[in-house]
Amino acid sequence: MPQHRYFNQLNYSLANEDSTLEQQILPPNCRLVLSVAGSGSRVLPLLSKSPQQLYVCDIASQQIYLNELRLAALKHLSYQDFLTLLGYLPGSATDRINLFQQIQSSLSNHAKDYGDNLLSLTQTRGIIFSGRFERVLSGYGRICSKLLQVPVKTLFTFENLSDQSKFLQTEFPWWRWRLSLAGLGNAQAFNKLLYKGTFPEKNTKGTMYEYYRDAFETLFYQD
Repeated sequence: MPQHRYFNQLNYSLANEDSTLEQQILPPNCRLVLSVAGSGSRVLPLLSKSPQQLYVCDIASQQIYLNELRLAALKHLSYQDFLTLLGYLPGSATDRINLFQQIQSSLSNHAKDYGDNLLSLTQTRGIIFSGRFERVLSGYGRICSKLLQVPVKTLFTFENLSDQSKFLQTEFPWWRWRLSLAGLGNAQAFNKLLYKGTFPEKNTKGTMYEYYRDAFETLFYQD
């Protein structure tokens, strides 16, 4: 089967789906489990159900190699070192290189070569920010920050919903936010910047703008 031009490199390095559904439907101690690899963030949680055999598949071989790396790090590193190697926690380039050297003997040759190359490109930020999807979203974040003209990180500083809701009602620049959604939250933008024409068609009612507007406002006021 010919590969589409979008699915020929590392597209997802942090997460692309929520593993909750798979965990809910997967019974414990299954004999055989098959999962899409993706970034690996939806695969590793399945190990909590103790399957006898777990296979992963993906159109892009790079996603398979990243899954290998994640699994090796999970097996051979401490929790803290696992987070540091992947980039969930800050760490120096030297730290990450040393951690990768501790697990590379357990990787296949392809995964070892790919992991070594990937690490050389992402030493300062971490592997989880190297996927095309994550890089595009980071770009979206920078654009939104300029359009909103307020510190976006303020939304992540509140310790209760009451203070957060007050900020949203009195200080948050809603018209700038909705303008950002209108410009970025549509199929044309996603296809131009990311999916190369393969962005899936929406199968719910309303426009894409309305979908993202409602989804984000729910997040803002409930989380």
